[in-house]
Amino acid sequence: GTPATLGVVQVSGLSYNWYDSNGTLVASNTASYATPNNLAAGSYDYFVEAVNGSSCSNSTASRTRITISVNPGPILPVVATAGTTICAGNSTVLSIVNPQANVIYEWYDDATGSAILTTGTSYPTLMLNTSRDYYVRAVGTAGCTSATARVKVTVTVTTKPLAPTVTLSTVSICTGSSATLSVSNPIAGVTYSWYTTAMGGTAITTGSTYMTNMLNANAVYYVEASVGSCTSINRTEVNVEVVAIPIAPTNVMAANAQLCAGASTILTVNNPNANLNYRWYTTSTGGTSLYEGNSYSTGTLSLTTIFYVESVSKVAGCVSSTRTAVTVNVATVLPAPVVRVDNVTSKSILFTWNTVAGALAYEVSINGGTTWTAPTDGPVGTSYLVLGLSPLQSVTIIVRAKGQTDCQNSANSIAVTGKTTDPFGNELYVPNTFTPNGDGKNDLFLAYGNAVSRFRMRIYNQWGQFIYEAQSINQGWDGTHKGTLQPSGVYVYYIDVTFESGTSKMFKGTITLLR
Repeated sequence: GTPATLGVVQVSGLSYNWYDSNGTLVASNTASYATPNNLAAGSYDYFVEAVNGSSCSNSTASRTRITISVNPGPILPVVATAGTTICAGNSTVLSIVNPQANVIYEWYDDATGSAILTTGTSYPTLMLNTSRDYYVRAVGTAGCTSATARVKVTVTVTTKPLAPTVTLSTVSICTGSSATLSVSNPIAGVTYSWYTTAMGGTAITTGSTYMTNMLNANAVYYVEASVGSCTSINRTEVNVEVVAIPIAPTNVMAANAQLCAGASTILTVNNPNANLNYRWYTTSTGGTSLYEGNSYSTGTLSLTTIFYVESVSKVAGCVSSTRTAVTVNVATVLPAPVVRVDNVTSKSILFTWNTVAGALAYEVSINGGTTWTAPTDGPVGTSYLVLGLSPLQSVTIIVRAKGQTDCQNSANSIAVTGKTTDPFGNELYVPNTFTPNGDGKNDLFLAYGNAVSRFRMRIYNQWGQFIYEAQSINQGWDGTHKGTLQPSGVYVYYIDVTFESGTSKMFKGTITLLR
């Protein structure tokens, strides 16, 4: 693959012709000749003759022979791909995969020039942190080399990834739960492997997240990053803290055990645990939390209500398996009694009413609620007797039921009116004698009756002389006429009356005046 330059010691006045082994003239009139560079390996003869100015030359038999030996060149070296990709901070060994006997392999760090790094079929590099090119050439017998003097081989250096950054270095879970461990901001092309050991061991799984098995005790996991065969120098540690499930609070109280409808109270967990939060509900399971805190204000309540509270650990959010119940009793308003007139006489009225469930006492008012008094048969009695009444006199009462607290007191009952009876009916009682002697007894002549709407009484003496008239049943004759005492005797009366029933009557009779 390389030419050979042939030459002679030139003599003045002579020129030279060159011939190949076949006798073919290959060059003339020159003291040197460069052979072709495509000669195959083997032995080649060339000849040269001298020619003077008269064109006289040596005889063919006296031409000078020059023999050239063409040695075979070494084949182009091929470097193994193994070891050409390494991680930063490592070294590698570059090796020839097609070595030839009697061939020397020279290693360089430049395409041209520079000193030989080493010779041999392999080259161990120094520790590398960046990609780098190396060159190798084959040198055969007589220093022959391959057609391409140096072959380039590139060692690609991959930077080791940093140890992964995890979302949480400590993950807290509840007993019997699994933990989800994760790499924060995972990088595309990077593989994340999870281990139970800080070094060595077999990866549990790969991926940017890892869900553990259910755990009942603390555990430690490790994650490393790798790109190809390059692995982070360190593994990142992740601690899993297993938190015990808390118990429901045992001491919960309401500020007011008994409320009136429309009032509110505060429920409190006494001696709360600083490591726990407390959530309040209206259901024993499920439902939506009303509030989270050591105390809860119920808001206004109209009915007895049961509230529930559960414990929640602040570290892992573990929730107690049960909830503690606390009952807030709300005193409801008692229903109003139903009053009725039970019995009536001409002088009395008896009112009664039903028993009201939950009532501790009853009160009665006969003046529209201005004042109240106990039933006539005692505070818990259910009747009220009104005595000393006049015939046809009306009495109206209202009754209310009393509870344990004033807010339980019932509304007033419907007002109920009773009316005494009238023993006379549509009649009058007219006495036949009176004694107007000033002793305070029977001094007036009066007619007696009830339910009288109009009344007129006239009195005449035995000679028919008109001596007295009354326009009201409550007016009576005192036995005088124009201031003069009338003598004992018999007098005649006429009474015209209209009763409230609409009936009108006229009564006529005599009255005896006695002195």
